[in-house]
Amino acid sequence: MKTFSLIGLVGLVFLACPSEPSPVPDPELELIARGREIFFNETFAGNGRTCGSCHPAENNFTLDPSFIATLPADDPLFVAEFNPDLAQNFENPRLMRQFALILENQDGFDDLANNFNMRGVPHILSLRTSVDSRQGPRTGWSGDGAPGDGSLRAFATGAVIQHFTKTLNRIPGVDFRLPTEEELDALEAFQRSLGRQADLVLPLPLKNPVAARGQEIFNDPASGKCFFCHFNAGANASPEVFGEGAGNLNFNTGVENLPDQPPDLTGELVPPDDGFGTPGNGEFNTPSLVEAADSGPFFHNNAVQTIEAAVAFY
Repeated sequence: MKTFSLIGLVGLVFLACPSEPSPVPDPELELIARGREIFFNETFAGNGRTCGSCHPAENNFTLDPSFIATLPADDPLFVAEFNPDLAQNFENPRLMRQFALILENQDGFDDLANNFNMRGVPHILSLRTSVDSRQGPRTGWSGDGAPGDGSLRAFATGAVIQHFTKTLNRIPGVDFRLPTEEELDALEAFQRSLGRQADLVLPLPLKNPVAARGQEIFNDPASGKCFFCHFNAGANASPEVFGEGAGNLNFNTGVENLPDQPPDLTGELVPPDDGFGTPGNGEFNTPSLVEAADSGPFFHNNAVQTIEAAVAFY
């Protein structure tokens, strides 16, 4: 009798004691997790590619020839090499493997043989710091990479149409399926979560004297002037020069005029890249410098391989 009473008492005490509260689900974290799943696993019923095919996390969300060389021959990145329907005017396998250049039809799909650009893959780190700019969103190397409203959210739709299609017909529901509203929300949340969530504040207390001197030059309006376009070494323009809240801007820096660009070294015929707009005005988008050391090659056309060469150009 006493045994049953003791058991009953313990049970009552257990029921009376408050249990550990269950963690409250964070809708934003759940959306980010969903976006990550889509980014790396969803093919959108297309040619096998995912967003991660061109933006692999293990390579700082970008591509370079060394990383590409590690991929198996049947990787979806190389779909133009083994899918006859994409053998022409979808990618240039030679330029992809040698220079990590991806074919883009920035100005439409009307004349695929002649109307295209070859561009490097920009990393997608720290987008939150610059994508919402005063003059509107700037996505892709020329700042006009997204269809519709040009937003980061809409960018995924353009990417699926451009890069995921089974044939050059690019018919939704046949060659791929378009992302749903929920998927667009999740992909945007995931991309915004990557990398720095705020800009640095220069000058930093650097201990290396060479780096400290470089920072002085970077922020000197008379010598380096780098901070004009890369305020605090980010992707936003200086409010002192371009006004408060200038945000992420496009500029024509003359990179397209560099001699011996990657395609020139192979004899491949590639049209000039005219940058932002249709027809283009020669301007390209300003990337962040904080992540630059681990995300080369550099410029929209992968024209230079090192930070030193990029600095020497300017």
